Amino acid sequence: MPALSKDYQLSSSVTSKHHPEMELLPTQLVVAVLQQLKVNRPIFLCSFLINDPSLFETLCQQAYYTAAPLSLGQATSMYGVMYYVLKEYVLLQSPLAQEHDLKAHISTCERNFSRGIETYQALAMPCFENVFSLALGMTKAQEEGKPFLCCTLLAAAASHCRMLGYCQEATYGKHQARRADQMRRAFWSIYITDKNMSLLQGRPSYLQDTEVDAWYPRVSPDAPCKAWDELFILGIKFAKIQGEVYGHLYSSTARHSSPAQQEQAVNQLSDKMQSWYIDLGKLDSSQMKDHKVFELSKKSWDVMYYSTLTLILIKATTTDEESGISLKCVEAARAGLQSHLICFSSYQTIDSPGLVSESDYASWVLHQSSLNPFIVIFLHAIDVDNDMEDVCLLDHMVAVLERISGVSHACQTLFKVCSTFARLARALIEARMNSAASHSQARDALQAFTETHSVSQFGLEPFEGFFGANMIEQLTNHESYSFASMLGSWTTDETETIRGVPE
Repeated sequence: MPALSKDYQLSSSVTSKHHPEMELLPTQLVVAVLQQLKVNRPIFLCSFLINDPSLFETLCQQAYYTAAPLSLGQATSMYGVMYYVLKEYVLLQSPLAQEHDLKAHISTCERNFSRGIETYQALAMPCFENVFSLALGMTKAQEEGKPFLCCTLLAAAASHCRMLGYCQEATYGKHQARRADQMRRAFWSIYITDKNMSLLQGRPSYLQDTEVDAWYPRVSPDAPCKAWDELFILGIKFAKIQGEVYGHLYSSTARHSSPAQQEQAVNQLSDKMQSWYIDLGKLDSSQMKDHKVFELSKKSWDVMYYSTLTLILIKATTTDEESGISLKCVEAARAGLQSHLICFSSYQTIDSPGLVSESDYASWVLHQSSLNPFIVIFLHAIDVDNDMEDVCLLDHMVAVLERISGVSHACQTLFKVCSTFARLARALIEARMNSAASHSQARDALQAFTETHSVSQFGLEPFEGFFGANMIEQLTNHESYSFASMLGSWTTDETETIRGVPE
């Protein structure tokens, strides 16, 4: 079975069972974890999805201290949260990791969670616990570099939200304040993922803004969570802009808009993005215990910002001198790749050993942003004579991708695609710089695009596969269209130029 097809699949064949068997964790471990929560709240329990430890405590109490049977959704949610809490304890070298075999218990939680999330009941029956567990499943799928599985869970979670009325504020007034807050956070977490995946994959979102009038989550007065909650609200606002970017620039309707309408949309969306970015810079984490982790998270939003800004500006009207890509778009794309390098470096050097890793960069930064900045810089590099600065930037980005190429199949494919682009750019520019053989070498390089079985003298791998299925998996619908049209225009012009010069 091809590695890529596994990204669509659930991990086991338990979907037909009503309530799969789950292994219980030792009671003494659960008690120790609940006691530790009161002393030192895990960062995970300050996250977008859950910032109320009482939700986790209640799930544990229902599982271990009540006679009433635990629903599948409750059990799945409990093991999902426990999975992340125990992982954090291991990474931070908590005393609990010395007292208990946490790695073995993490595996138990993971198996139980997977068994629960993969049932028909979780995917088809709307209730808060199923919404919450599906949101956890989306998080885990993103970590594992499985965007297609994430979308499967996302579709089910969004459907549950609509069925339960989570899009409408009136729904929350029917519940106690604490439960309403928990529901609201689950909904908006799903909303953020939905809008981001919509833009990345070039498809309409499951949750349409015309249906949504729910209020933003409440900002916690507690110091450990306040800045995270403020970032959460900024994340929601960013997701709304992403939805507008798709609707005004990349949807079927947008394709039929006039150039004037498109230019107006580009200007308005650019202004909104810049205003949002100013607000991001105002967030203050100085009073937080884990402020270095928070600042690292903000750097990942830098990547998201420039990635989305590039998607906006690539639609901007260009002058004759700009060759299809505006200068502002090139600047945004360049800043996007530079922010990748800064963020990756921070993941390597953060002053909390073990808390984050290079694979976390792949999960939470690379897979959450568009490839467009790399494409734009590639096209700009091959269009501007002797511009080795951008080629070096591509090479630096490829070096990062090589470091994480073993994390997942998606990372490996992305590395292969981008390394091929970078080497092609360098080969073309070096050919131009060599006046004696510029035209023949440029022609050889161009043949790599048209002769799928050829291997260039520059050391390029055959392009078969890179511009086929594997390429499509790495580009969104609008990325592949934009790339093909711009590259096609460039190769036509370049080929005509070469043909006009005698050998």
